[in-house]
Amino acid sequence: MYIPKQFENNDKKLLLEVMGAHSFAMLISARENDEPFVSHLPLIVRERDDATIIEGHMARANPHWQYLERNPKALIVFNGPHVYVSPSLYRDKENVPTWNYVAVHAYGRIALEHDRSRKHAAQERMVDALEPVYHKQFDELSETYMHGRLSAIVAFEFVIERLEGKFKLSQNRPIYDRQSVLAAFTSGNDDQRAVASWMQRLAMDD
Repeated sequence: MYIPKQFENNDKKLLLEVMGAHSFAMLISARENDEPFVSHLPLIVRERDDATIIEGHMARANPHWQYLERNPKALIVFNGPHVYVSPSLYRDKENVPTWNYVAVHAYGRIALEHDRSRKHAAQERMVDALEPVYHKQFDELSETYMHGRLSAIVAFEFVIERLEGKFKLSQNRPIYDRQSVLAAFTSGNDDQRAVASWMQRLAMDD
């Protein structure tokens, strides 16, 4: 993605934080005719040996896994908080609207998983990540039901080869404009407050 230097962030710890907090992501790869294909999926990130893994699953009815079987190279996009920035917040009124946002792109390759026991283990990890208190009920699901559910999905592991982070948080504006944007967002809606939090962490040094 296009990342001007002032918005670039390569801190892996921060990038993994965004990926964990905004784990409903876009898996993008190419069909056989090179046309892009996208699946919107809940994902979890974990460390395995010396690699960082993104793990998830998709419906077997989704043709995406067949495209990935032929070409496992893929991109996963994690969209963090984002919000409109009004030029009325700037001292100089001769400005145009823009958008502040946080995004992380993960590049790598996918390995598909069809083994039932491994798919079940992956589902357990997903439950633990998203709703740990559900695990007891998950364990009590009948064998017949689980067999049907597991037969209907294809699991996958995505080994991260490269990460890109873009934190566009008004760093290109003078400090007084950043302070004005921060003040407005701090008292704003949920999206604005989320962006304000990132601004306080990364964009308020003069």
